[in-house]
Amino acid sequence: MRYRETSDKRGWQLARDRQLRIAELALERPPSSLDILTAMPSPPTRRDHLPERSADQRSEALSQANRVRQRRAALKAELKQGDASIVALITDPPQYLATAKIAELLMALPGYGPLKVGRLQERCQMSAHKTVAGLNERQRAELVEALEA
Repeated sequence: MRYRETSDKRGWQLARDRQLRIAELALERPPSSLDILTAMPSPPTRRDHLPERSADQRSEALSQANRVRQRRAALKAELKQGDASIVALITDPPQYLATAKIAELLMALPGYGPLKVGRLQERCQMSAHKTVAGLNERQRAELVEALEA
């Protein structure tokens, strides 16, 4: 516990005595209703609602997620080289792109960086975190139109 520094020894003693008296008063008071409350159970977490999975199910989910990541990485490489069409992917996306963020796909295009992608998404009135499956028809049409221009 730090006390306020004073130039004389008596000041130190007064500050220490005051702190001790405050501590004594805290011990002398009767317990309040807040002190007596028992700990309330914590609210259920998101995991409490999930069904238990077996080791085989977890392993299968992990391998499927890895396959999706590999396919997305290969697709981004194709986009960067110009071998794949972003317009075709946006108009008719494959299943493994459903949860991919639009910004990630656009940044894989040559000449598109964070600033250009942000301006494009703003012009199409879409969130920066929008996924391919989350696009509505208007956003999809505006994005295709902007990319073809």
